[in-house]
Amino acid sequence: KIALLLALSAASLHAVDASKITLDLANPTYQNGSLYTENGGVIEAERFRLQAERILYKKDENAHFIEATNEILLQYEGKTFTAEKLFFDLDTGAGWLEKSVSFFPPFYIDAEKLYFKEDRSIEALHVQLTTAELGNHSWQLKTGKLLIDPTGNLFAFSGVSARFFSIPLWLPSFHVNRKAFSSPLFRYSVTWDKGKGPRLSIRYAAYSWKQLGVFLRGEYRIGTGFGGAVETEYFPQKSPNFLITKSYIASDVIPTNLQKERRYRLQGKGKAVLKDHVVDLSWDKYSDPLMPGDFTSTDFAINTEKETKLRYQNTQPYWIIDALVYPKVNSFQSVYEQLPFLSINTHSFEKWGWIFQTQVEGGYEKFSYSDNLRTPLQDFSSGKASIKEEIIKAFRLPFFPKISGQTKGIFQATGYSNSPTKKPGFYGSVGYGFLLQSSGKKRFSTTTHLIQPYAELQGYFQPTSADARWIFSTKDGIQSLHEWTIGIKNFFYQKIAQNQIEYTLSTKGFFAYAKDAEPPWRIHSDLIIDYAQFLLRSTTAFSIRRKQIDHQMLSLQWTASQNAAFSMDFWYRSKWFFRKANRSHFFVENARTPKELLSSPLSKKRSALITKAFIRMTPLSSIEGELRCGFLERYIEGKFEAKTAIVSYCDMRLTYEHTEKDDRVTFGLEVQRG
Repeated sequence: KIALLLALSAASLHAVDASKITLDLANPTYQNGSLYTENGGVIEAERFRLQAERILYKKDENAHFIEATNEILLQYEGKTFTAEKLFFDLDTGAGWLEKSVSFFPPFYIDAEKLYFKEDRSIEALHVQLTTAELGNHSWQLKTGKLLIDPTGNLFAFSGVSARFFSIPLWLPSFHVNRKAFSSPLFRYSVTWDKGKGPRLSIRYAAYSWKQLGVFLRGEYRIGTGFGGAVETEYFPQKSPNFLITKSYIASDVIPTNLQKERRYRLQGKGKAVLKDHVVDLSWDKYSDPLMPGDFTSTDFAINTEKETKLRYQNTQPYWIIDALVYPKVNSFQSVYEQLPFLSINTHSFEKWGWIFQTQVEGGYEKFSYSDNLRTPLQDFSSGKASIKEEIIKAFRLPFFPKISGQTKGIFQATGYSNSPTKKPGFYGSVGYGFLLQSSGKKRFSTTTHLIQPYAELQGYFQPTSADARWIFSTKDGIQSLHEWTIGIKNFFYQKIAQNQIEYTLSTKGFFAYAKDAEPPWRIHSDLIIDYAQFLLRSTTAFSIRRKQIDHQMLSLQWTASQNAAFSMDFWYRSKWFFRKANRSHFFVENARTPKELLSSPLSKKRSALITKAFIRMTPLSSIEGELRCGFLERYIEGKFEAKTAIVSYCDMRLTYEHTEKDDRVTFGLEVQRG
């Protein structure tokens, strides 16, 4: 056995792209510029390795190639090929294999003949393709011709016949991007829900080309019948653009009436960015109010927040345009519609030491109530246009340089086309703000302490009653209200361990409010302890007027290890801590008497405890649990799920879920094998 080292120029080695080739041939013979062996050998270079029983290597002024037969193993450009015969031109990169089997993860390709092109693309003839080792597959594609692009990712088939569990199928053409697959082309599962029987599901990647994937899903449940879904995924590389859709329809049982009905959910979400232009789109149309809750897995749900809306934003050097269309598409929802609504905001600019910012907005607004309310309510709508000017000035006290401050003025004028009196109207408001703050820092051996006391005064003057106009959002509810806040912030930080503690203590009160109103006067305490494996959050609101806790939130998260994590959340809300979308505004407390608020749905005393746990018992097995306890409502709900992989391609799941109305047991078996 001898080894020969042949030096070649990099320019002449187009295919392998190396300056040296190593030949390790057993008992070779040399004749007419060729090396030949029948006893086996290896030829190696950068990104190229050939092993075979019979090898002919030839290099002269006219040719530079390799021929091989029997027990061929070729590793080229990160791919692996086996074959019975090989020819490879080292100058051009062109060549061919006969009776070849190759692996392009996750696909196995069996071809009668496979051609390497000079542009590094591949053409294969009389091909069989699957995602499992040959001879051990449950599905298979056959085609007369397969083209693979130079990247090795994009596959194009023509004249495709397929077999799935001995069931023949035919496809006129098929395109696939192998980089789009984190799982095989086919995924099939069996799920058994208590009271509903078994459900068989098959998911198939019908089309995948470049960054676009289309998936088809079929289902059958004994007792309810067939269902199906069409899903699309578009995720361009190195781009914020994306599109994902799920359209599902099936016969199923609605828990409230136990009658088989046709249920569906059509949803999607996408984003498009082109220089200064951004478009966000989402839609979610479903058959009944219980649909999102009954089908919560990722097979059925996209995070659309059950909203259908289109938003356009255009950012320019001096202003930002924001246009929103938000219609109501489900009759059983109550929706604040904007059809459309346009907002133009100028970027902040400074003049004479003041910072100015202008906002102009307008559109058509409508509040549509659900059609399923026991007591129907009348929808209301109005056109609206407004302009708001905000000016801010920062300063430092002349004799106290460590004390800084900020003063703010807000001027707003709004006109509307409709009101509770069926007449158009106009209202204006003036807002103000005044802030004083200071700070101090102390460094210890391992810890830095930052302290920041502050005092703030802010309010609005708005003489028009809120009942004179329709209230669509907080902007429409502005009234004459004045509040003050005094507080102190503490921040502790350990740079090496990156541990931190943040604690804020403040009190908030009001003056010059409505005669019969009773805005809250509270002491607020906020604590955050953030360590590497431990996070604690605590928020407390104590009512000075009633000498009681109005709100308490305690959240604890602990990551014990990479195999175990736990969390606990406790919530308490008194009847005086009203349910509002924006808890930093208190216009509703100023507009209504305590008696009116306490008798409304805004007031509901509640306390709850939520605990969660995750434990990974083995690399392929885990258990996950959640427990929800309501102390005042006196309920206990929970969910327990165990997952394990029976083999590398088969997952088993057992779920038990308890609610006040039902106990559901679900058993699932999912196979992700080609």
